[in-house]
Amino acid sequence: MNRLSRGLLAGAAGTLALDVATYADMALRGRPSSTVPAKVAERAFQSAGLVPEEDTTPPRWCHRFQGVGALLGYGTGLGVGMLYALAPRSRRRVHTLLPGLVVGVLTMAATDAVSTMAGATDPGTWDLASWMSDAVPHAIYGVTVVLVCRPLVNRSS
Repeated sequence: MNRLSRGLLAGAAGTLALDVATYADMALRGRPSSTVPAKVAERAFQSAGLVPEEDTTPPRWCHRFQGVGALLGYGTGLGVGMLYALAPRSRRRVHTLLPGLVVGVLTMAATDAVSTMAGATDPGTWDLASWMSDAVPHAIYGVTVVLVCRPLVNRSS
């Protein structure tokens, strides 16, 4: 198995962990799902000129935006896992938590930056609960990517 395949596996595991953490939070607190991924997808469709001026079935477009938004999230999760697998490794052994949190924070920062540039959200208006709803699943994502990828990559290095 090559490094990209291992990174893809780590990204998939991290994305699953992020989704489980997110859905558990929704179930525990009774909060709705985020509309941000669908808004990002909608802005992308609009920028590409793919949304017709007048659509006779608006719910179909809303469903498309939700589906594409979710797919963008999966693409991000898999892509970051592959990037992590390709990143150079230090010879010094570092606890898994530190690189995992770095991966999670960088992934969160990148996705939040794209979402903000698309006009889908404004992190400056978020309360503490909103920040935690974003930060905790991304931290779990990053730690999972490192936990899954590290033994696989080190075995072949």
